[in-house]
Amino acid sequence: MFKGFLLVLLALVFVCGLVGAAVSAPENVRVKFVGYSSVKIAWAHEGGSGVSFNVYRGSSLEDAALRGTTSDLFYVDSGLLGGEEYVYFVTAVDSLGEEAWPLYSVTVKPTEKPEKPFELVLLYPDKETLALGSNLELIVGVNSPFFFELEGMEAELINRETGERSLFEFDRAKNIFFLTKRLPFEGEQANYTIIMRAVVAGESFSDSRDYSWQLAPGEAIDFWAIAANLFLVFGIPILALAIVGVVSFTGWKRSLKREKTKSLDWVELVRLLEERSVWKMEAMKKKIPQAEYEQRDREFQKKQDQLEAKLGGKPGSFEKSINPFAGFNEDEMNEVVTTVSQFGSMKGTMNREQALDWLLKQGKSEKVANKVADIIYGEKERDFS
Repeated sequence: MFKGFLLVLLALVFVCGLVGAAVSAPENVRVKFVGYSSVKIAWAHEGGSGVSFNVYRGSSLEDAALRGTTSDLFYVDSGLLGGEEYVYFVTAVDSLGEEAWPLYSVTVKPTEKPEKPFELVLLYPDKETLALGSNLELIVGVNSPFFFELEGMEAELINRETGERSLFEFDRAKNIFFLTKRLPFEGEQANYTIIMRAVVAGESFSDSRDYSWQLAPGEAIDFWAIAANLFLVFGIPILALAIVGVVSFTGWKRSLKREKTKSLDWVELVRLLEERSVWKMEAMKKKIPQAEYEQRDREFQKKQDQLEAKLGGKPGSFEKSINPFAGFNEDEMNEVVTTVSQFGSMKGTMNREQALDWLLKQGKSEKVANKVADIIYGEKERDFS
């Protein structure tokens, strides 16, 4: 008898060990979505290696049958009938087997199948009047509580006047249809029909809407406004450039005129200084009376001062660069003229350096001796020839 009791006890321990080792049950089983032919069930579980989940469905817990197995924490079941009530529960399975009994279940009742599971919605344009020949931008949306159950969706635009058909493009990221259509260039209205089609639970459905837009000429072009804008964008810079150009051209012409006048003044000044130098040498040679010499010299000086003032310089500032006797007084000029007359023939008997040395020995100042040498030999001539 003791042996029989021991065997029963060991069997219980083994069974308890197996039960204790079985995977934990899923928790928080809930409905994520209910359509009229499908449902999405979700749950929570700690997971683990090799764990999967069996999903059961039935009219009650007792008659629930296995619908599928998944390793995810959700399951989408289809083939439901609207208005019927269903019970779902989920069990976990690992290498030791399936848990014995679910801790959670959920009851769902899908919606009755509607006559129209969806309807199209014109999102754009939102106005009734459009311009002749403009681009008609159409954006169509879908209004449906069972959007993910819609299959094979398409939208089409039909011109009710001509019968022309155009298919919309579908933007899956935004779940909208869009189409661009050129409106006619004449007429009073643009009349179109938009048809949307989709398959739901193997059955085809459609929805259509008629739309009419009044056609009107485009907004009148305000040429004055356009001209004003063009002037602001292009006119002001061009006008500014024109003003700068005119000012620059005027300044250039004035500058050219000034330069031309200045050039003529320079020529006149050079001629005056040459004339004055020649006159002084001739006057000293002829030994004209002192009063007459001074009077004539003052006249030369007055003209010279006027020309130098016009050229922007101070009186006497240009003479040094032009007048060969600039800086010489009357006695020095007279001495230079006399020496050149007396010793002009020395060029053939000695070179410039020898002549300078000889003039200095004769008591001539270095200033007078150099000027005499410049007149006889030339300023650039250095060697005897």
